[in-house]
Amino acid sequence: MSRRIGLCLLASALLIFPPRALAGDHALSDDALDAEYDAAVAFVKQEDFDAAYEAFRKLSEYEQHDAQYNLATLLRAGFGHPQDFQEALYWAWLSHLGGVAKADALADELQDLLPENALDAIREKVSAHLNNRVQSGDRAAIMHRGDYFLEILAKPDHGQAYVWYAIGAAMKLEGAYQSRNDAAENLEPENLIDLQEEAARIFREMKASDAPAG
Repeated sequence: MSRRIGLCLLASALLIFPPRALAGDHALSDDALDAEYDAAVAFVKQEDFDAAYEAFRKLSEYEQHDAQYNLATLLRAGFGHPQDFQEALYWAWLSHLGGVAKADALADELQDLLPENALDAIREKVSAHLNNRVQSGDRAAIMHRGDYFLEILAKPDHGQAYVWYAIGAAMKLEGAYQSRNDAAENLEPENLIDLQEEAARIFREMKASDAPAG
């Protein structure tokens, strides 16, 4: 396969996703973020991968999960930045938690390219990012936090997933009620008391710090 054909295929992969501005405490308006996404896509079409990389990185920091997937793809391919499988996996996992379907396959591929001892550090980085989002009052991060314990950890932690889904259910977040109940089915009844107390403590702390609480 020629380099140009390969670039075209990469461009096609990046252009599958439409711009999707996400709700949150952004310094830029959703319209401005959408415009920057369109500009990033245009850079890909022009094969200006340096500019595309910088644009998607900026958008990724604004929790645009499509941009996170595109950034991970660039880092996997080594376009606009030297190949960096660890950073690519970090963004692929965040994109997956944000609901981008293709990010899961990309994350699986990247895990196969990395030594096992590198994965835990990336998981911790994802966890820290989610914690920062929760502390900043980002409601979406609450469900992502629960999903992290089931989908990102090497061994699912249904207890901690239950804690975050329970908080989400108290805030009436979409899907939280069913996710909480599904997690509870994997727990022993005697463990639920401690987990419910933990969820209530975190919930109170969030309300006290003016984080959104429904």
